[in-house]
Amino acid sequence: MIAAFSLGSVFNGAIYFVAPDNIYAMMTLATIGEFFAGMMPVLFFSMLGDTVDYSEWKNNRRATGLIYSAGTFINKTGHGFAGAMVLIVLGMYGYDAKVESTIINSLPGMVLLMSGIPVVIGITGTIFTLLYPLDDKKMKVIENDLIVRRQQTSN
Repeated sequence: MIAAFSLGSVFNGAIYFVAPDNIYAMMTLATIGEFFAGMMPVLFFSMLGDTVDYSEWKNNRRATGLIYSAGTFINKTGHGFAGAMVLIVLGMYGYDAKVESTIINSLPGMVLLMSGIPVVIGITGTIFTLLYPLDDKKMKVIENDLIVRRQQTSN
């Protein structure tokens, strides 16, 4: 997850430095950035599985449905905010698809949406992921404890 956030930020941030007429470089960087962004939902939902195990380990109760539904809610809410952010940023630059001059004036906002904002989100995501307490070592302890606990309960 850290690599996906970090590398996605690097490639999306590089878009800022590409000349506006260099479409091939821009599309290449955007594609690579989206490749790393595509990893995040998969990793996010696998991390929810770790959270389910942690919850059972700590609270002696498995909350699979609650944790996955909360994760899905957060994911969908984020998509809603992202769509609203696009409208807000383009609105701040006076974008109107029917008026060509507003399209040209809105280019800095589009660059911000393609590079600046994803970089800020990527850096923030990297920081939060670095603070995430469930690493491989901790999960091995949790998994082993749960196996022992379940065996004791079944006997």
